Amino acid sequence: MRRALGPLLEFCRGLPPPVLVPVAVLLLGYAEGLKLLVVVWVSIWPILLNTSMAIGQLDELLIDVSRTFHFNAVTTLRKIVAPAVVPAFLLGVRIAIPLAIIITLLVEMLTSVPGIGSLIVTSQRQFRPAEVYGLLVLVGILGLAVNAIFTSLERAVLKRWPPTLQ
Repeated sequence: MRRALGPLLEFCRGLPPPVLVPVAVLLLGYAEGLKLLVVVWVSIWPILLNTSMAIGQLDELLIDVSRTFHFNAVTTLRKIVAPAVVPAFLLGVRIAIPLAIIITLLVEMLTSVPGIGSLIVTSQRQFRPAEVYGLLVLVGILGLAVNAIFTSLERAVLKRWPPTLQ
């Protein structure tokens, strides 16, 4: 599956997000769905590629152990694959979070869809630097808060998660 879809995935991952915005505007118009589509498109790649890499690096011996114990597919997924994949999945999410914030701001700036990005552009055009800096501080605080929430969630998940068998 990796050989068949690899080139397509690499092509899609390599598309610059600003280039996607006009295409998304043509498909969806100026709406919240536009932001959602572009943010999901950009954020999915780190998660997908990290998870795919973790599955690809899964030791074949572990799969043989699951066959020896006659595990069904669900048990193999739960006891063998998931412990190896969850840390990589969480790493992908950690990488995707700041990308999602940046892309959301970018889409709002380029399309004037309501949000902090469009407020930044409006304040800049009206020569109100204090508002621009205030909004940038707000974005920074938002990023810190989202990162803190995800870090605590990640610690909780990994604390309860069994270690990988590699």
